[in-house]
Amino acid sequence: LAQLSPHFVRYRNAAGALIVAAAAMLASAHFAHFENARTLWRYVVERNPDAWIAWYNLGNEHADRREYREAIAAYRESIRLADDHAIRSLAFPAISTGAFGYPVPEAAAVAVPATIEALLAATNVMQVRFVFFDVPTLRSYTAAFGKLHESGALSPLKIERNSP
Repeated sequence: LAQLSPHFVRYRNAAGALIVAAAAMLASAHFAHFENARTLWRYVVERNPDAWIAWYNLGNEHADRREYREAIAAYRESIRLADDHAIRSLAFPAISTGAFGYPVPEAAAVAVPATIEALLAATNVMQVRFVFFDVPTLRSYTAAFGKLHESGALSPLKIERNSP
């Protein structure tokens, strides 16, 4: 581009900022149609029902509203779709437990059993990593796994810690 327009080099930062601003305005106009994040993710899965990460995010939105049956169904669909796409490993963050204040023990009590149940039916997905920001969240998810193990619902677990 510099060879095509010597002025571009001089004004490339301004041009880049203008492009980003225009994209932000377009995105803002598009997302203004959505009442909240749940309506956004419903829109996405209606138009692209194979979007496994959209199903996961929709599950988080249902969990935030304590709509556990819908959350579990969305988590299961997320893993089923990832499995259909031959994805071998997934990472699920504990979304909504931080800034949105969703109680971590409740999130773990919903997400862990739903994930284990979906994994039992999967043929390609071999690993799901839950990603946490802090140790208390790790403890809550570990306790949820422990309850499943004590009930005989699953075999011993491998819990890895990967941190800087």
